[in-house]
This record gives sequence, C-alpha cells and structure tokens, in this order.
Amino acid sequence: PQALRLQAGQPIRVTPALLGDSVGEAATVRAMRAGELIALARVEGMELSPMRVFQTGPMPNGNRE
Repeated sequence: PQALRLQAGQPIRVTPALLGDSVGEAATVRAMRAGELIALARVEGMELSPMRVFQTGPMPNGNRE
C-alpha cells in the first residue's frame, strides 16, 4: 500500500527503524519495491515525499500508464 501511495505522488510516514542513524537528517533516497525502483524521494523527519516517480509495471487495475 505505501508503494502505491508513493507512485501516486503522495508522501508516506516512515518508522525510525527504517532510517537507522539518519533520523532527522534530510536526504534524497531511492524507494524500492521487490527490487524495482519506484521513486526518488526526499526524506525529512519521519516523512518520505516522492520527487520523481517511475511507473515500472502494470498498475493494480491492469492498465499501464
């Protein structure tokens, strides 16, 4: 569900465990799903906001965009 939100251009909340020692530091990161790059995103605080989204496979409804 979170990968779909990123692909739709919506920010998501992340847990401190995913950020490790980088909590609080702003950074540009790769958002991956099953080994596929789905977005370049900006992490600030506990929020991950997509900057560039990649449509890599069929959308859940079977259509490609």
